[in-house]
Parts: sequence; C-alpha cells; structure tokens
Amino acid sequence: MKLKFFNEISKNKKNGSIRFVKKNMRQKLLLLIPVVILGIKQINAGCPLINVSLQDRINQSEIVVEAKVINKNPYFNSKENFIYTAQELVITRIFKGNITSGTIVLITEGGVVGNKALNVYPNLNTEIGQTGIFFLSHNKKWETLPGITQSYFSPIGPLGFIYYDFNKIKAYDEINHWGNITTELFPKIISFTNKNEVIRESETKKHGIRRATPVITGFSPDSIHAGTQEVLTITGTDFGATQGSGNVYFANANDGGATYVAARTGDIISWSNTKIELKVTSAAGTGKFFIEDNSANQSALSSNDLTIPWAHLNIQYANNPPSAVTSPFEIRHQDINGSGGITWTWDTDFNLNDNAKAAFLRALENWRCKTLINWSVSGVKTNASNSKDGDCMVYY
Repeated sequence: MKLKFFNEISKNKKNGSIRFVKKNMRQKLLLLIPVVILGIKQINAGCPLINVSLQDRINQSEIVVEAKVINKNPYFNSKENFIYTAQELVITRIFKGNITSGTIVLITEGGVVGNKALNVYPNLNTEIGQTGIFFLSHNKKWETLPGITQSYFSPIGPLGFIYYDFNKIKAYDEINHWGNITTELFPKIISFTNKNEVIRESETKKHGIRRATPVITGFSPDSIHAGTQEVLTITGTDFGATQGSGNVYFANANDGGATYVAARTGDIISWSNTKIELKVTSAAGTGKFFIEDNSANQSALSSNDLTIPWAHLNIQYANNPPSAVTSPFEIRHQDINGSGGITWTWDTDFNLNDNAKAAFLRALENWRCKTLINWSVSGVKTNASNSKDGDCMVYY
C-alpha cells in the first residue's frame, strides 16, 4: 500500500519554522503491509523489517565492500517528481567483486533539494563520515546524476549497510549486531565469499580498539527534546580546541539505538576543549551518546543515558555554496483540506480491497487521535502515480 502526497517547504522568516505549503514528496512506513507516505517522517515508526542473512545479502549483491561515506548529493530526477541522493563512498576493503576505482557512487531514495524534501522509510540511511560494509549491485533502476557513468544501489534495501561503531568496536544494522568487527564480522563474510578481502592500504581505517582520550564528565539537561532547537551542554576534557573533524553522535531513534546519528551541520553552537554546546538532531533517541575529538581519531562515550521523550522532524536546506553552514529547521503541518488536516483519495484498485481499506482506516484513526490532525478519506481516482498533481493518494 502506498500513500502519495507532495510537500513543498516554506521557511517562516520570523521564527525560523518550516511549513508544508504544497504536496510533493514520499516516505515509506509499514502498517500491516508495506506503506509509502510521501513527505512525512515518523521519528519512532518502529516498523518491522524482515531479516536477511549475511549469506543471502552476499549472494544477492554484485559487490561487497567496506567503505566510508564522504559526500552526499541529493538531486531531482528528469521529471522533477522524485528525489534521489548520490552518496560518494571511499572503498577501504573489497570482499566481493572487482573494483579498480578508489571511490564509487551509491544511489538511494530521498533527500533535500532546495525547499523540497523527500523522506523514505524504511531506507538505507547513512551519515557523512560513517564507515561500514555495503552490499551493492550496479544501478539499472534509478536515474543518476548527469556525468556519472556508473553507480550502484543496494538490492537488500535498509539492510544493505552494516554500520561500524568504532567506540564499541562493534557493527550494527537495523536488526542485527556483531560483537567485534575484525574477529566476528569479517570472518563470517569471508566464509561466504570464499576469498580473502582486498585491503586498500591508503584508505583503510584501523579497526582495533581505540583509546578514548577525550572524557565526558557531564551533560545538561539530562532530558531534552530532539529537533526543537533546545541546547545540550556537554562538559569534559580533551575534545579539541575547535571542532575540526569532530562531532557528537546520538543513539538512532529509528532503529532503537542500535546505531548512531551524527549532529548535523549547523547543530553545533560552540566547541572548546572542555565544553560543547549543540542542538540535538531530530533523529536522536534515548541512550548513551559519544564524542569524536577534533581529529576524529579518538572518542568518549557518555556514562549515562540522555533521555529524549520525543522529537520534531527537521529539514535542512542544501548548502549553497557547499561550504556554507545551514541550520536545520522544524517543519509544521499545514491545513491542506480546510478542515485542519489532509484528505486522502482511494486509488480504484485499492478501493476494491476491503481488508486493506479497513487496515488503513484503523491506522488513520490512530494517527488522527495521536497527532490531532484531521486526516480523512474521500473519493476514488484511477491510475494513481508518483506525480506532482496535488492529490494525496492511497494506492498499491
């Protein structure tokens, strides 16, 4: 089942908030069956994913590599009705496939272009600076940026990326975790590929235990809301005189804290050797957080959990020029139907499935009660599609 509507984002110059003013984006959620919602992100969706074994991931992929995300470039397709993101990856190890270049381009769904944003869930989500294992194949299904002759996508979807937590020397995806990167994860992958990995010595990031020279001595407040411009103050030692390549990483609310999300560009307010002040990124959840120092070579983990009861979705405009710093902004729903919410329209085929309609209406009632937004359903339309037509569609 898919829910389609489009959102255009307008910044309020007085208070910095962002509002949906025209329908235009997509996002995936799971109810009883897969759902796609264009434009709204549920921070704690808790949607179930079906696990895929390591062996099956390897078998379904043309290449398996360890790589670091060094750049992300969102873009519209040629029809300008869908957004993709081109992610530049630096390869540090090759477990499967033949790759001669030092970098490759991974295409994923979603991103922010100008004042238009597309959030997709479930999705393969990464942050710039993250390192891990990618399960990829040549991209033949999605448009890529002009000038890029070869790109990749993940046939495994959200489980196509295993993220390294260098602070704990462990690896995670949205379902699983591995106790040690080099002694547990690597041998399992190699046992399924039946070949030793090729190490790119010039690019490889060391995976041994790293001594956490920085120390977190405290933080306040101990409970804070994410994505609301509230400021967290972290105190300690040896953070570095300036931010440099350092950052703060929070438990990821979208996977129950199995991985971490980095503070966004513009979140950091101040950084010194003994104190960091920042706004908590909207994807952050309750749990311990860690700091990488300004060399990004050493880290410190908080001894106590930071409590985040709830979060507001933020949007961050693409920087122009890229060196510019743009702070994330909160979004606001707008009254699209004149009755305090959004009116959905059934696609003809979906309208014929009474069980699917009943499941959707149960979910809609729950959303209505929880969000106090007047979601409603009215009418039937044929041939629903991902087009910029002003309709909010429910379809397969």
